[in-house]
Amino acid sequence: MKLIATSTLPRTANNNAQQEALRQIKNLLTKEFTDSPFNKLIFPNPATRRHIIPWITSIRLFLSLQSSYIVIQDGYNDKASLATLKVLAHAIVTTPEVGGMKGDPSFWDIVRSGFLLFPFYFGVRAFLRQLEFMRTWKQYMVVACGGGSGARGARGGDGTSSNSKPYGTVELLVVDETMRGKGIGKFLLSGALEMARASRSGSSSSSSSLKDGRWILSTQTERNIKFYEKFGFRVLYDKDFEIRNGLGDGRGGGELSRVQNWMMELVE
Repeated sequence: MKLIATSTLPRTANNNAQQEALRQIKNLLTKEFTDSPFNKLIFPNPATRRHIIPWITSIRLFLSLQSSYIVIQDGYNDKASLATLKVLAHAIVTTPEVGGMKGDPSFWDIVRSGFLLFPFYFGVRAFLRQLEFMRTWKQYMVVACGGGSGARGARGGDGTSSNSKPYGTVELLVVDETMRGKGIGKFLLSGALEMARASRSGSSSSSSSLKDGRWILSTQTERNIKFYEKFGFRVLYDKDFEIRNGLGDGRGGGELSRVQNWMMELVE
C-alpha cells in the first residue's frame, strides 16, 4: 500500500483516476458517517439524512481536495487500469495557518461546488438547519481552539499556551471496514501529517517540529481518543456540542440538542 495526495492523481480524458478515487472516498465516507452523532444531530430524520449526506460529502471533498490524502492498494500506477485503483483509507489534513486554520472557502469556491443548490434539492428547512450547524460549529471552534470561555487552555511542550499557535485540522479519517486492524489508519495519519508539514515548509526534509503550529481534530467516539493519543494528540476541550432545534436563525429560542464531543490537539 502507498500514501498519496488525492490531488496528484491524473485527471484526463483517458485517465481520470482522480474522479474514480473521489467516488470511492465518497462511498467510504457516506457509509461511515451518514449515521454519525453529528449528522444525526443536524438531520434527525433518517430518510432525509440518507439523501443529503452523500451530496454534502461530495461538496466537502471538492472544497478540500488540496488537503485530501489516501492510502491505495499496491498495483496501481498512472498507466494501470482504473480497475486496479483501490482506496483503502482517507483523511483531510490541512496545514496550520496564522490566525487559526486555513481560511473559509471563497464565495466563488462555494458557487463552483454547487452548495448554493442545497435548498433547491433538499428544501429550505434542511438548508437552514445546515447553516445553523455551520454557524454554531464555528463558535464552538473559537472557544475550543482560540482560548475562549470554557476552554481548558492547554499548554505546549515549552510551557506556553498552545491556544495562540496557528492550527490545521484532521478531518474525515476513515479506513475501509474490511481493512481495519492492519495498521492502515496509523500509516495514513502519520504519513499525512508528515506530508502536511513538508507542504507548509516547502521541503520534505525539513524538521517535523510543530513549535510554530498545531493540529486539531474532533471525535464523538470516546474509544477513538486512545488511538489519537498514540500520535501525541491530547484532549483540549470536552464539552457537549449544542445546536438549537427548529430552523435556527441565530437569534436564540428553541430547545437544544447536544452530542458529546472531544476536541484534541497535537503540539510539541
